[in-house]
Amino acid sequence: MVAATDEILASGTLSDASWSALCDHCTPDEALELCMLIGHYVMIALTLNTVGVQLDRQPAQEPAD
Repeated sequence: MVAATDEILASGTLSDASWSALCDHCTPDEALELCMLIGHYVMIALTLNTVGVQLDRQPAQEPAD
C-alpha cells in the first residue's frame, strides 16, 4: 500500500504491475478505495495550501516522568 501510494503521488497513476501487486494484498474494491483516499487527501492539502490555512500551533509537550 505504501509503494502504491508513493507511485500515485510521484506519477499521478498506478501501473498495471503495481495494481496487480496491490490486489495481491487486498480486494480490487479496497485498492480502488485506497486510490480514492489518496486523491482525497491530495485535494484537501492543495485546497488548504491555496487558501493559506495556517497549521495549528502545537502546545509544548511536558517531559515524561
